[in-house]
Amino acid sequence: MKRWKLCFATLLIGGVLSHSAAAELRYFGYHGGADDDASLARTSGYTNFAYVVASARTTSPYVRDRVNAMARAGLKAIVELGPVLWCDVEGDGTYDALCRDWSKRWAAWKKKNAGVLTRKSVLGFAVLDEPFLSGVSLAEYETAARKVKADFPWAKLVLVEAACAVEGRCLSKPVPSFEQYQGTLPGVDWVGLDAYGIHPATDPLYQSALARLKARFPNKPRVYVLDGFWEAGHSTVAPDPADMGPLAREWYDVARDDDGAILLGVFAWGPYPPGTTTSKDFPPDVLAEHAAIGREITGKLRR
Repeated sequence: MKRWKLCFATLLIGGVLSHSAAAELRYFGYHGGADDDASLARTSGYTNFAYVVASARTTSPYVRDRVNAMARAGLKAIVELGPVLWCDVEGDGTYDALCRDWSKRWAAWKKKNAGVLTRKSVLGFAVLDEPFLSGVSLAEYETAARKVKADFPWAKLVLVEAACAVEGRCLSKPVPSFEQYQGTLPGVDWVGLDAYGIHPATDPLYQSALARLKARFPNKPRVYVLDGFWEAGHSTVAPDPADMGPLAREWYDVARDDDGAILLGVFAWGPYPPGTTTSKDFPPDVLAEHAAIGREITGKLRR
């Protein structure tokens, strides 16, 4: 998936974390679930966070307005900073390098959104979605992550990577092997994988990527990405959008079986990716399953 998704949405599964890093599955929400008031009204009864992507225009009020709306509904935000920090430096159509003036852009963005960048309203940030798949310099990624963490030490920095990139086996583009990275992801608190159109408990590529990530970062709590869109490529695991309910339960079962799971995010509420059926347009039975999962995680009662 292209990187201006959730992102977010998120998914790493592994074995048991060390006692000092033990986590608890406590957050549930959507990429795009609070992008407008109508979406927020539909999802806030069973979610406690939403993933929002910042605008590339550093003076845009979009994040400020959406985070304020989330706070009024009792949700926190995870804000993706990719469009703020990363640019098409070479002019080749790929936003895979830190902007030359990234520090200035970051300062301007912080100033514009200062009123909402608090513990009360923001859960965390994603410096960039799928940095390995995007082919960015991991040294640049670490530089940006350190700066965001230094400015907001209380916020959780979240990294979600494509499972195929961790395995070095993406069909869409060649990517360097994850094994080549020898760093520790400084500043990053939570890690995860994304993979779609699979049965997560049995898919071999996904399971191999999980094991690899677990071995590299065993003490970082894990986030999971629930597959929340449908396209033709899902036909082997969900022949129809109506089959996405049982698949959602599979993702939830995988997440809650991991003692290190902290968050289950859904990609996506809508309308991205183009040409797909996203969660907001799923049949009522599928959304009822999402709501049941969300209430089990968040403890919110039916309204």
